[in-house]
Amino acid sequence: MNKRSGKVRAAVSAGFLLCFSVWLGPLAAADFKPASEIEGRLVPITGDEGIRAVDLDIRFKVNSAGLTDAARHQVAELGKAMNSKKLSGARFEINGHTDALGKVAYNKVLSLKRAQAVKDFLIKNFAVAPGRLDVHGYGEEHLKNALEPNSGENRRVEIIAHYEGQNTPPKDAQKRESFKAIQ
Repeated sequence: MNKRSGKVRAAVSAGFLLCFSVWLGPLAAADFKPASEIEGRLVPITGDEGIRAVDLDIRFKVNSAGLTDAARHQVAELGKAMNSKKLSGARFEINGHTDALGKVAYNKVLSLKRAQAVKDFLIKNFAVAPGRLDVHGYGEEHLKNALEPNSGENRRVEIIAHYEGQNTPPKDAQKRESFKAIQ
């Protein structure tokens, strides 16, 4: 193979990959949830003990707690849902998770910073009362995809709605873990 045909082949391959990644773009955003869907997943139903949860595809750059543009868009939908009449009586846990890259202690801190970034965004942009939001960082403790511990899908934020007087978890971290174990 001569140099020219190699360059042509490389250009065609690069063009194919670019087209393929553009074509896959909407599929990557398939986990995006509008406010109405978030609200529907967080509204309590009879018999669910007053606790509802939703995983949101809120991605972060590697080693960063800064919200990406896509993450801000998803958190904005969360803010709209939290301000809805149906969720007005709820208190929320914002649980940050990471993949298994990096050290365990670092991932714990990073996941907490990510959860805090979501909380700060909700307070600043949607006037969600700070007392309604509790943040926790679990690092890599609760992998969504344990078969691929370094997968991006493990880097997420989980939102749990609690309704007053209905199985509300204690504020103390150790007691909260016991509460979750009972659930």
